[in-house]
Amino acid sequence: MIDHDIDTQRIDIWLWHARIYKTRSISTRFVSQNIFRINACSVCKPAYQVKLNDILTFPWNDTIRVIKILNLTKQRVAGKNISLIYQEILENS
Repeated sequence: MIDHDIDTQRIDIWLWHARIYKTRSISTRFVSQNIFRINACSVCKPAYQVKLNDILTFPWNDTIRVIKILNLTKQRVAGKNISLIYQEILENS
């Protein structure tokens, strides 16, 4: 599941693997809307490469979520293993 050989990964793929979005096409669409910040920098390209310890900030329903990337994977993770992939830093309204 977790691959320590991966140094970077596309943001749209990571969001899908981490179960933030249900499909890769949905994650691609949301990244393209320029709503994501990675380490305080605005990102609108689905091919943007994220790495370990990056901080993602994005709107989620009526809140702002801030999460830290803990691991990169080659496949989508099971829901019970989400805590291995990212850490929720802030979920605020």
